[in-house]
Amino acid sequence: ESRQCYNFKGCPLSDNGIWPEWSTWSNCYPHCGSNAKKIRTKICQPIYPNYTLIIQTPTKKNETVVFWGTPRQLCAPIGSERNKFEEKLSCLNVPDCED
Repeated sequence: ESRQCYNFKGCPLSDNGIWPEWSTWSNCYPHCGSNAKKIRTKICQPIYPNYTLIIQTPTKKNETVVFWGTPRQLCAPIGSERNKFEEKLSCLNVPDCED
């Protein structure tokens, strides 16, 4: 059995990746003081082509195809971001820091 291998690392697969739902909010950081913030993110997910995993060689032999690596994804911009978007909010009722 032979295998054709393709590395997707850094390859643009399409210009229409998808933004998933927001992550959960992080804990507030720093844990005390008036500058505490919480963050949630969206990371663009690539849309993978529907490639067949079995190909036929010129000699009519079937071969398994393997893909690996992380492709470069491009989503519709949110603001100026196309790959990762963060939303930050100030935390409320955060205790003062002890000196």
